[in-house]
Amino acid sequence: MQFTGAVVFSNGPVQFWIHKDSDADALATMSEELAEYCASSAAVNIQNPTTGQVCAALYSSDGSWYRGKIADTKPGYAEVTWEHICTCRVDY
Repeated sequence: MQFTGAVVFSNGPVQFWIHKDSDADALATMSEELAEYCASSAAVNIQNPTTGQVCAALYSSDGSWYRGKIADTKPGYAEVTWEHICTCRVDY
């Protein structure tokens, strides 16, 4: 089997993520739609975030929105803000 694509993230020689070239248009469309939704008034803030919950996460380094998952929350806060939440991106 042969395909063309690119390694978009690597966590060493045995754990890496790739994007197939054939999926580039679909991924670009999804990213554009996610950014439009997150910028709209229809977007909803997570009220009670829990570990494992799927979310949209704003990546401060490039200002883009990505599909994310809440990896951890810091307990003991009366009001949970994004500074108290650790997210991981599921798109690279």
